[in-house]
Order: sequence, then structure tokens, then C-alpha cells
Amino acid sequence: MTELGFETKEDGYWLGKNRPKRSDGYVLDNVAIEFGKTLYKWAGDGDEKGCIDDAKKLLKNSYVINYDGFELAKELEDRFFYTGDSELVEVCDDLIWIVRKEHTKHIIEWVRINDIVPVFTIGTVVSFNLSKTQRMGKISKIDLLEATYTIEHLDADGQLHNYIINYEDVSAI
Repeated sequence: MTELGFETKEDGYWLGKNRPKRSDGYVLDNVAIEFGKTLYKWAGDGDEKGCIDDAKKLLKNSYVINYDGFELAKELEDRFFYTGDSELVEVCDDLIWIVRKEHTKHIIEWVRINDIVPVFTIGTVVSFNLSKTQRMGKISKIDLLEATYTIEHLDADGQLHNYIINYEDVSAI
């Protein structure tokens, strides 16, 4: 189990067939460490471990991670007695990028470990689900590292949209 109380790679969950999610414990543990180090650099004093612990507590007690820098800075000020300023808001605004980086790292590893290779080729017309609606489109790009397709979809108004869809959410027509 992670320090946040979620299953880890070693617990076997991560090695399964499910794509890692941003909210998975092993992702959030790494996010907390990176965000805590960023807080420590901003603070300029104190101890790095204390900032990492604050970040872990912040993420553990948040049902939904708030990516609004101002709201996060306010929460750090209210719950952990940080002295908020515009620089802290900027540091907190970067949390979304830390999450994205850590999540992507785990997806790439998951793809590698599970030998995932998207089966469709560029130009193939496929079916995919978006916002609980089944749609059709043509594959225009394949990301082998993250196992995703970019799919061009023409909506009812004649507007062409490009959607990045996980390989497991795409099916043949």
C-alpha cells in the first residue's frame, strides 16, 4: 500500500489490464512528492520532508484534486498555515502539469509492461464512445507510447473535431 493508502504496483493492481488513472494511489504518491518539493523551493526555508508531508495530506484528504491555483493556495493557507501570495498561486497552478507528467509516465510503463499495440491503422474508420454517445470517425494519428488514437469526427453541424481516444475505447465498425 502507498502512504496515501492505495494499492501499489507491488500489490498487483498496477500490472493489470486497467489503464492507470490520475487518481490512482501510486500516481498521487509521486505527485505529492514532486508537488511537495516544489512547495519547499517556493518556501525557501523549513524542511523538504514537511512540505512533502503537507502535499500528501492535501492530496489524501481531497476527494477531487482542485487544479485552481488560487483555491489550492487558500487550502494550503487554511489547513497547513502557509502564507499565501501570488507566487504560491503560481506554484499551485503547476499541480495539473505535475499530475499530467506522473500520470503519463505510468501510462507509458503500463503500455510497455502489457505489450499493448493499437490494432487499427491510420485512415481506418472506427467507432468510439464520447460523453456516453457512440460516434464514428477516422483515425488520423496513433500514439504508440500512450496507446491512443487521434480520431477525426465530423459532427452534425459539419464541424471537424479531433479527439484523443484510448485504444481500449475504440472498436471496429
